[in-house]
Amino acid sequence: MRVLLLILLLSKALASSCLSELLKIRDQGFSSMLIEKSRECLKNEPNSAPLHRLRGLIFMEANQPLAAAAAFRHAQELDPSIEDVWFYELVAYLQAKDPLKRHRHSIKRIKTRFSKRPELLAEAGNILIQAKEMATAFEFFKGLLEENYPEPWLYHLKLGQMYCLIKSWDEALQQLVLAQKLNPKSPIPYHWLGKVWESKGDKDYAQAFYEDARNMGYTEPNGNAR
Repeated sequence: MRVLLLILLLSKALASSCLSELLKIRDQGFSSMLIEKSRECLKNEPNSAPLHRLRGLIFMEANQPLAAAAAFRHAQELDPSIEDVWFYELVAYLQAKDPLKRHRHSIKRIKTRFSKRPELLAEAGNILIQAKEMATAFEFFKGLLEENYPEPWLYHLKLGQMYCLIKSWDEALQQLVLAQKLNPKSPIPYHWLGKVWESKGDKDYAQAFYEDARNMGYTEPNGNAR
């Protein structure tokens, strides 16, 4: 039993040492030797989720997103509690413009894993929006509503914001009103309703919503009140 414990402790020490060495090299700037070095580290500790995670980041920096996605998936399987690897995998597939559309499987896994974490589900949708996968993002948020995921106001809000991006003001208004009704204590729908009414040309109505949002404590993402 003591021998087994010693082996386990030694194995963890090797993984930690290798991880530290990789991080030091990486901090000095990307080097092609990092890929080979990370492979050597994983030979000694194939079940280290942090090593697989770091290898995925190294592949991303080397512009090898499909290899990165595979590394992030290994990290998920070894330690599902490392939250960011679920999203890194999605980013990697989107960056690769994977013809097999494996990002859809990544989205399904995120929905299953974080079914009770609406803020993380919303973040997955944000990743799709940033990647300009608007059709998939619309499908994603509408699916969350149809499948009765928690905090539906958040998904109505995201849909409203997306409709604003494509200047579909009436659809945006409909979604934002639903978000405001479901969560009247959040200032965010009020602010976006102000944006919609301003875009529709009703500045007085827009200012009323902006004022409501401000009175509820809303500030712009840069920290400044409107």
